[in-house]
Amino acid sequence: TPLAHSGTNVIDEPGGGGGYSVPGAFQNFPAAAGQTFTLSGWVYTPNLLVSNSNDFAILQLQYWSDNAYSVADGGAVGVNIGTPIGPGPTTVALPQGVWTFASVTAIAPAGTLGVSAYGMNINADANAHFMFDDMSLVPEPSTVAMALTGLLGLVAFAKKRRV
Repeated sequence: TPLAHSGTNVIDEPGGGGGYSVPGAFQNFPAAAGQTFTLSGWVYTPNLLVSNSNDFAILQLQYWSDNAYSVADGGAVGVNIGTPIGPGPTTVALPQGVWTFASVTAIAPAGTLGVSAYGMNINADANAHFMFDDMSLVPEPSTVAMALTGLLGLVAFAKKRRV
């Protein structure tokens, strides 16, 4: 699409007529309690969003605690981009025709086995149309350091067993 933030493709989530049809895209990743992840990317709408229309996109991290994807306690954290009604998580304004950066960071609660990274279109009316581009899910440096420490421990243990 010529509307891409970079490259040639976007995740395109048209509103589908409103009525909160909630089109979206997600991907699952392994995670463990205490890990911190940041989901970030760029969001765009070709349409003018009416103030307090309750049309908004969400970037959300949802930590789950079993293979049935049950949400871990306190495990869903997001940022709204657009025009939600009422109080909620952090909200980022989304002007028409402008790529807008958004980001959400969350720590995995106890019992976490994985994390789902979501980009969703919450649409009250047919005007809601959102695109996502250049999305990334990044473990925080402390999480990477913890994983590398564990890996080095395994290497040292394996080396010691050979001797």
